[in-house]
Amino acid sequence: MINIKPFRALRPKKELYPSIVSLPYDVLTDEECRKIVLNNSLSFLNIIRSEVNFNKEINLYSDVVYEKAKSNLDNFIKKGYLIQDESPCLYVYRLKKDKTVQIGFISLVSVEDYDNDLIKKHEQTRIEKVNDRIKHIDTVNAHTGFVFLAYRSKEELNKILGNIQKTEFEVDFITEDNVQHTLWVIRDNDLINKIIEEFKKISCLYIADGHHRSVAASSVAKKRQSNNIKKESDYFLSIIFPDNYLNILPYNRAIKDLNGMSPGEFLKKLKNSFIVKKASPNCDKNGYKPDSSKKIGMYLDGQWYLLVPKHCIIDADPVSSLDVSILQKYIIEPLLNIKDLRTDFIGGIRGTNFLKELVDCEEYKVAFSMYPTSIKQLMDIADANELMPPKSTWFEPKPRSGLAIHLLEE
Repeated sequence: MINIKPFRALRPKKELYPSIVSLPYDVLTDEECRKIVLNNSLSFLNIIRSEVNFNKEINLYSDVVYEKAKSNLDNFIKKGYLIQDESPCLYVYRLKKDKTVQIGFISLVSVEDYDNDLIKKHEQTRIEKVNDRIKHIDTVNAHTGFVFLAYRSKEELNKILGNIQKTEFEVDFITEDNVQHTLWVIRDNDLINKIIEEFKKISCLYIADGHHRSVAASSVAKKRQSNNIKKESDYFLSIIFPDNYLNILPYNRAIKDLNGMSPGEFLKKLKNSFIVKKASPNCDKNGYKPDSSKKIGMYLDGQWYLLVPKHCIIDADPVSSLDVSILQKYIIEPLLNIKDLRTDFIGGIRGTNFLKELVDCEEYKVAFSMYPTSIKQLMDIADANELMPPKSTWFEPKPRSGLAIHLLEE
């Protein structure tokens, strides 16, 4: 049984939504953040990436950075840029880009459900990133970014989403990356209660993106517990999508050296575990994009290749059989001697042309284009209580931070 909760969201003043909302804190480089804030002083990056208010030498984890985030949030509220809803509401949020549509519910979810594995994980976390989010939540006294959750599509909830889209929206705007964002506010208590009851019929949710924010929210809740009294910190901010509305892109890889091998030597070693072919000249002019699982694209020395794993290396285990696991187990670790699984990942939105450019400019020696992991694979692995390799999925388009904020009022 999943427990969701309406809340009084802190939201931008209607006409300021396009100026305030920003991409999540962890998808932009420092240089990109500084450029955005320089051109837009209202950007929510002032709160989720407050180091941009200091010089580049600032320690990202120093107290003054978190205190500046709190100060900026307080200032946005004081100046009326952000306004809190008068009563607890649920929200419906839709993102559209080209033919892709994602629509789901914005609500609070229970830390207790997370701790009891009713909100399932599929990825390991890094202690320094968890500590960063703990300190940010604790200092700012708010959840400023969504945990991106998924559930197996449910007919009654799909009907509710469909009906809400026929009603008047609260705000509708297009961001610079041509994503249309539409928000509906559900104030009707009967409808709110119906949605709550429908979620109680769902056995579990799955984290699509936001593992570090989830762990951090749980830690802050434990820190603030007292006398078994429920507090705002016992819940965290989420957007919950049905699985049939999710669009997953691949997380591609780029590697800076060949571990002392020449391109020819590297190709020769690959043939022990893979069928290696030059990619068809009819492939995308900017690069090879695998059209199915168990195919990996590789750009090396000015040429795109198709790598097909030999049957003997394909494991039936749900994690080992992932393309990203095969790449790691048979190429990245043994041939390239890379043990840290969290370096040089390129989100699928960048495209294969970006991989080609990285190698052509000689910053990198080889790049791999992957077929996206499916939402079914993600859920099956989470159900089996197993973990994917880091950066196995890239969800697009990204929900915007600053669209709704959860204040941890004490």
